[in-house]
Amino acid sequence: MIPAVNGPKIGKLRKQIGCVFKKEGLKITVTTNLLEVDFLDVTLNAVNGRYCPYRKRNNHPLYINAQSNHPPNIIKSLPKMITTRLSDISCNANELNKAKGAYEQALRSSEYVEKVECIEKTSKIRRRRTRDIIWYNPPHNLNVKTNIGKMFLWLLAKHFPRGHRLNKIFNKYTVKLSYSCLPNVSTILNSTTSQGTVEEKRR
Repeated sequence: MIPAVNGPKIGKLRKQIGCVFKKEGLKITVTTNLLEVDFLDVTLNAVNGRYCPYRKRNNHPLYINAQSNHPPNIIKSLPKMITTRLSDISCNANELNKAKGAYEQALRSSEYVEKVECIEKTSKIRRRRTRDIIWYNPPHNLNVKTNIGKMFLWLLAKHFPRGHRLNKIFNKYTVKLSYSCLPNVSTILNSTTSQGTVEEKRR
């Protein structure tokens, strides 16, 4: 944000910024004298300090279905993540209530029953210890009946027990498991079709 200056100075500064981008082969659009601006998914007001969720008119939220073949922890956490994000970008509960309708409708369309409620903001900062973690990300599929996570941790404890020289590196605190999601069939087919079209054009 630029401090209050007169029109000619702002115009000169805008040209200078344009020249810097032009030297690098880039383009930039600079708009001045704005009191309110939309940045990513937030609307910011420079006059009264108000901020609230922003969404383009034709941009309708779309979430994974609650009955889809995704890891259960992702499906369970999705409504909470949406509520947390909307609460963080809303200056108060009134602004959240104005914007939450479209998101609640999208959740209902995806068979979720949770509602979006305002979460009170706290200034308490949690102390977090930084730790080197090794992640194991097996693909998730509901058709697999074996508890991959349980088996993996059992093997970890079996082959790297306490007293083992590598136990400090490979243990349940330094090795974590998180399931990964595979692309759906339509995505795979579309990518295959597009690659084939590119190869045909090259020929």
